[in-house]
Amino acid sequence: MKVEIAKKHSGEFIELHSRMITRHGLITGATGTGKTVTLKLLAEKMASLGASVFLIDVKGDLNSFGEVGKLTSGLEHFLQKHDLEAPIFQKFSTLYWDIYNELGLPIRTTVMDFGPMLMAKLLKLNANQTNLLHTIYQIADDEGLLLLDFKDLTQLVKHLYDHNKAFEAEYGTLNKQSLGAIQRALIASDIDVFFGESVLEIKDLFLKDGIINILEASKLILNDKLYSAFLLWLLSELYEQLPEVGDLEMPKLVLFFDEAHLIFKGIPEVLLSKIEQVIKLIRSKGVGIFFISQSPSDIPDSIMAQLGNRIQHGIRSYTMKDIKHQMIPKEMLEKMKKYGVGEVSISVLDEDGVPTPFEEAVMLTPSSLIGKFENCNYYPEEQLNQKYRTPIDRNSAYEMLLKRQKNQVVSEQSTTKKRTRRGRKPDSMLTKLTKSLFSSFGRSLGTSLARGIMGTLKKY
Repeated sequence: MKVEIAKKHSGEFIELHSRMITRHGLITGATGTGKTVTLKLLAEKMASLGASVFLIDVKGDLNSFGEVGKLTSGLEHFLQKHDLEAPIFQKFSTLYWDIYNELGLPIRTTVMDFGPMLMAKLLKLNANQTNLLHTIYQIADDEGLLLLDFKDLTQLVKHLYDHNKAFEAEYGTLNKQSLGAIQRALIASDIDVFFGESVLEIKDLFLKDGIINILEASKLILNDKLYSAFLLWLLSELYEQLPEVGDLEMPKLVLFFDEAHLIFKGIPEVLLSKIEQVIKLIRSKGVGIFFISQSPSDIPDSIMAQLGNRIQHGIRSYTMKDIKHQMIPKEMLEKMKKYGVGEVSISVLDEDGVPTPFEEAVMLTPSSLIGKFENCNYYPEEQLNQKYRTPIDRNSAYEMLLKRQKNQVVSEQSTTKKRTRRGRKPDSMLTKLTKSLFSSFGRSLGTSLARGIMGTLKKY
């Protein structure tokens, strides 16, 4: 199947092949050149094919997919200028999400699910602190400690700081300086809103065929650490949970990641290599990804190489690096400096997966309402409202650790200096109590915990 997305100067239409959407894409351009409207158009085209869509609304003006479009004077002028016909106005099924639970259903995950790799990025830990965080997660995994929200992790780190010697025989040195740094990072962070229950079930992004999921991110984008980590977590969850489906005629899900440069800002090489791997393999799950940013140079070379469909709006200036990244002749880049709103240089994959030459064109216009809709109903699904809106605070590591601390008085003075026949010190009272504390939890998680490519917990 094909969908028309742009019109060449010659009058021919540029079509996007549905089988090539999972080869991913890129939308770039300077501020005010029309990237948001292009994102909206592509989201509608994907939904019209029956694919689910998940997009990020960083400016708060993409909440109007559920409203029928109309012919405004501005739209009429644009259509006349470029000799375009008005679209068939319609609305689309929409679902709204918001990590802060203000303009949509909250999205949450647990600290345990999130994993140490992404948590280290979120907390901006150095290499030594990151290694220690992996050990902390391992202790929690081994002992069946449920790390659900931030206070669970904070309490466990505090406990390990106070009793680090009791764990060194099995886990090696738990450096108190690094433990203290992790404690401070946890206390100082403003990202705890994302952690807890009920956890997002990926199947709810596929509530209906052709549904458009909109993440309200005008507040989230102000916290670039959380924004970046959230997108990486979502990508990881989709990869780990969706089944292999091969090369589909139509995608199952299309993601639009706006302000994509934030994903890669200050990213460690080890994590970047994991992202490259996920993006390469996730197409076999029926998922396509479009990155939106101001310049192709915002995207690492290894990621750019995997983006087959490219729509590039007007630019203000360019460098030699831009020429390399954009793979557009210098002459065309000069023309792009004069592009008006909606005018693009575009290259898409043909039906054989071969990139077409870049051509000048103008993007078609969306069918739903353009701009912010003031009377939006952000909670249309009552069943999902009941499932997600009220947080759940289960008995977990925080409560268990506090209870045991209240019931047991740990005294270093009772530590015996007697040695066993092998010359090893017998367990001190501190160690005995700590071991008793953790063994009393049992392996409440039930199974051995396995983690995926990006360190998030695999679901069985």
